[in-house]
Amino acid sequence: FVETDAEDNLYIVKAKGNSNSWREYEITSYSPSGTNWVRTLETPYVNPTYDNLVPMFDINDTNLNIFATAKIE
Repeated sequence: FVETDAEDNLYIVKAKGNSNSWREYEITSYSPSGTNWVRTLETPYVNPTYDNLVPMFDINDTNLNIFATAKIE
């Protein structure tokens, strides 16, 4: 996922792979002057149960919205 918001901030989401029962994503925000922040998102991963439930991302004005499967224990 690569997209800009209303203030020209760039958001990049990279899948980093699977770790045990979690799929890891790196989310980076860049402003015109440099890196704003970097965060990690982990979603449950159990092949094939959650294999097709990848998170979705969207930009609304200046907000990054994440739609993801939650694992409640």
